[in-house]
Amino acid sequence: MEFDLAQVLGWIATILFSIMVIPQMIKTLKTKNTEGVSLLLF
Repeated sequence: MEFDLAQVLGWIATILFSIMVIPQMIKTLKTKNTEGVSLLLF
């Protein structure tokens, strides 16, 4: 299976975004407070 540069960059961006969101999700679940959620993140 061949990958072009755009596809590889898309996968990297998706993985990094997913990793970036995990700490915010954990904090929200622990505190049950969404006041600190950044709308710019989404």
